Amino acid sequence: MTCWLKLITDSMITETFTIKEMEAEISKNYSAIMGALLKYAPQYKKDFTKRRHAFDYPMVYTTTKRVVIKGNTYIGVFGSNTPDPKDFGVQCYLQLETSQGRRYYRIIVGGIVLAISKHFIERFIERSPYPCTKDNFLIYMSKELHTYMRMDIREDRVSYGASVNGLVVIKGNTYITYMTDLTQLKQKLMEEVMAEVAAVPHKRQESIRAQIKALLNS
Repeated sequence: MTCWLKLITDSMITETFTIKEMEAEISKNYSAIMGALLKYAPQYKKDFTKRRHAFDYPMVYTTTKRVVIKGNTYIGVFGSNTPDPKDFGVQCYLQLETSQGRRYYRIIVGGIVLAISKHFIERFIERSPYPCTKDNFLIYMSKELHTYMRMDIREDRVSYGASVNGLVVIKGNTYITYMTDLTQLKQKLMEEVMAEVAAVPHKRQESIRAQIKALLNS
């Protein structure tokens, strides 16, 4: 079930916008966007406070709220990663209709924008343990990323982040894929680390290799 609040103004983000242009526009309207979504927070938080010890964490509500500001649709997913009411909040997404179909963007605090690629959506629906569809994946993505922690940033601008059940891969400012079978990634990391170990004095190499293998195979 989705509820709508519509605020009509005179400009909107389109598919021709770059991520930087989106961020500039969203930053200008960030307070209005979050203010509109947070009007719904009390009704969720009241229920959350009553039932907080009954939830499995992280938790999200499976009903979303939508607001339209300057012609753009923003979706709010409410939830928490702990039973503490102070941790209760909302995750925000931009939904954009384009000539290539519907696109989604995650809005981070302050108006930072991360695109969600079609490939990421497909892999998340396929691999996550949730009852995901193309219509509800944002709800479960929000749950999955409640405990997201970035692990590594490489020269090719690819970062890896641990989520609740798997690994999120981001390139630049785009979520590109979601993995739960980490065998191939572990092999790639092993090869890269071993290349670095080559510069270590020979007598220490075998000890380091053994420690690294133990970590990657855990």
